[in-house]
Amino acid sequence: MRLSFLKKYVIIFVALLTGCRSIGPAVLHNDRYNYNLAMNYTSKQELLLNIVRLRYDDAPMVLRVGNISGSTRISHGGSLSGRLFFPASGTTSGDFGGNASIDYSDNPIISYTPMDNKDFTTQFLGSLELYDLGLLLQSSWSLPRVFRVTLQQAGTAVNAPSSARATSSHVPKYQNFIDMVYVLRRMQLADAITVFYARQGPIEELMLVISKNFKLTPKERATLKKAGVEIYQDKIIFTNTPQPHKVYVITRSMLGILNYLSKGIIVPPIDAKKRILTQTTYPDGKLFDWQSVLRGMMKIHWSDSKPSDAAVAISYRGHWYYISDSDADSKQTLILLANISGLIETSPPGSDATPTLTRGI
Repeated sequence: MRLSFLKKYVIIFVALLTGCRSIGPAVLHNDRYNYNLAMNYTSKQELLLNIVRLRYDDAPMVLRVGNISGSTRISHGGSLSGRLFFPASGTTSGDFGGNASIDYSDNPIISYTPMDNKDFTTQFLGSLELYDLGLLLQSSWSLPRVFRVTLQQAGTAVNAPSSARATSSHVPKYQNFIDMVYVLRRMQLADAITVFYARQGPIEELMLVISKNFKLTPKERATLKKAGVEIYQDKIIFTNTPQPHKVYVITRSMLGILNYLSKGIIVPPIDAKKRILTQTTYPDGKLFDWQSVLRGMMKIHWSDSKPSDAAVAISYRGHWYYISDSDADSKQTLILLANISGLIETSPPGSDATPTLTRGI
């Protein structure tokens, strides 16, 4: 009887002490997963934020996360005390007391790097190389999506060149370019083209070798001809330098791409009424719909309250701007934009030329 009474308290005390075990695996499982989610979502938010900023003629800013470090500590403690009485009558009595404590601390340290040094700015303002386009195409990105985002001109067809700048009041030209890239898309879907890249000094060439078994319709041939895209010896060769039998192209910069995609914002009527941003109009004053240029590429909605159906959303100038979770085209373009952003980032975070903000939490 005495032993069973004592045993109950000993078990409680032992359980308290043996509960202490390594928390490292659990912390890794939780932190890595949650940091991954946070990094992914905030990167998309930053891209969206800069797109929206440019539509309002505000300057973009890129802030990269450098290092994430920190420590997590959990400690347990406990004590048990009491007295037992064994009177002659044989009835055991006593009083016992105990306490337990758990201390928890989590100290993450996150370093942020403003990407505003000379190397990054040069890349941000400089035109993309055809090498970059070749990487994207060889990784199976849709040819129209890559070309519509990155090219300002191919042959004689222009892709709304004014869209790569701050919003203009002039209606852009774009239809011949869009018609042309969807002819190339049919080739891509039929697995009828192979992409090659070559460089000789400053001259770059992006070559589409066309399968001999693939046949273009007369209408498709006319579309390519109208765009100034020549098929020569079963090849279409895009180049950054005008040459015979090759298609001269002008690529956009990262800034130009962000400006282009910013035209996909549905403008809040109150901001349009206040003339906070520029609207594009026809000579008769009718408003130009930029979705005719951006359709299938980017559509950014606005709301006065935080949206519940957003793939990504940011708050800016008193409104919420977001990409709908059901809009696969806009979500894919945002992923493509993230790929392009990664290609231009040559300056390592935390380099001597760039100040770094370290925040302890």
